[in-house]
Amino acid sequence: MKWILFLSDLHVFSKFAIFPPNFKIPDYGEVPHGVNQKILWKYWTDMLDRLKDLKLDYLILVGDLVEGRNNARDQLCTEVISPDPFIQGRAAVELLKPLAEKAQRKYVVRGNVYHDQVGGAAVEYIGEMIGAERFDDGTYSTWWLILNPENTDVIIDVCHFTSVPLVYRGTPLEREGFFEALAANKFDLPDTHKPDLIVRGHVHYFEHIEHSTMHIITLPCWQLQTPYQIRKGRGRMIPDIGAVLVQVMEKDEKEKRSPLEQDPIRVYKILYKHPKIGVKR
Repeated sequence: MKWILFLSDLHVFSKFAIFPPNFKIPDYGEVPHGVNQKILWKYWTDMLDRLKDLKLDYLILVGDLVEGRNNARDQLCTEVISPDPFIQGRAAVELLKPLAEKAQRKYVVRGNVYHDQVGGAAVEYIGEMIGAERFDDGTYSTWWLILNPENTDVIIDVCHFTSVPLVYRGTPLEREGFFEALAANKFDLPDTHKPDLIVRGHVHYFEHIEHSTMHIITLPCWQLQTPYQIRKGRGRMIPDIGAVLVQVMEKDEKEKRSPLEQDPIRVYKILYKHPKIGVKR
């Protein structure tokens, strides 16, 4: 079996997101954890503990790994610990170190340029520092990853971007699957563009749709609800915190599997509850 861990939307150094404890920044020193980071760090260390005995074959980071400059007109750097993308990148590298050391191979997918910077500069730095695989153009990150895990027949399509639904969370996933299938047939694409598993980030919640020949997943995040999400829909945009672990069957295991095990893909979610909002009296 091949084990693949997907992480997305860390938003490191957002006031509402995770960053490592005891991290120091220039001209200031150690940055203490706030109330949000204490909650998320407890979840993060629990996740690491759950994974400690697992042989992790792949670690795939699916964009928006840092918060970025946070300089939109309605934010003006008020929701970020430090707006320096290089400092944020260093913090992300330190945060990811235990998982990067555990995984045999690492891949980095770029997110929104507002967060990961123009051309994915911040995640490119992270990819290089954690020893991510390089692509044909020499970079350590990409906008779109097509992965065929070693010794498997499975094709995995990974991209950060997908749409955010007004109501039905399954609709964007169904669209992803529909257009992938349509494109493969319309343009007579090779099998490498006919995915068995589609993975997307961006929306900050876990969703999993399973068809007879395809799985489609959106990933949880490591950022609590932000003022932007509250403005867009307090109840509608409550994020899921956590990661997704995927098990892929290798070619030489097919003959040994149970007659009931037809699917070479198994999806496991590692999720944590968003903290409650305090009630005042």
